[in-house]
Amino acid sequence: MEFNIATEYSRAVKSLADKGFAGGFVYDGLIVFCAEKSGAEKIVTANTPDFTRLAEACGLPIEIIGL
Repeated sequence: MEFNIATEYSRAVKSLADKGFAGGFVYDGLIVFCAEKSGAEKIVTANTPDFTRLAEACGLPIEIIGL
């Protein structure tokens, strides 16, 4: 399977925008999408509320753990 960063980036940003996310949420959302794409099961962050909201809105099975 070929990986094209421009395509993946565009797809992730469009998906976030379609769900109503903008601004700083998009940057956090890109982290969530990369984590999911790489097979991560958990994200450790000091920004638990935003990352939880993003993961739930995108239907991603990633556990968000607060610092």
